Amino acid sequence: MQLTMEEELENKINSLEITISKDEKNTQFATYRKPTTTDIIPNDSCHPTKQKLAAIRYLRNCLLNYPMKDS
Repeated sequence: MQLTMEEELENKINSLEITISKDEKNTQFATYRKPTTTDIIPNDSCHPTKQKLAAIRYLRNCLLNYPMKDS
């Protein structure tokens, strides 16, 4: 395992799957996706159904639980 340290750029930092941005009054959160991230397991893949459903639940939970800024 290799650990890296993210540096803050333009008052923004990516942590896990969230971009945290700040200004003098507010802190805002947005979803961060690495450039290599794919959206979801294709329905016609050979993955078990449980894995496909788990991926969908995971993305849904991210939407419901991460506070997002208005775009």
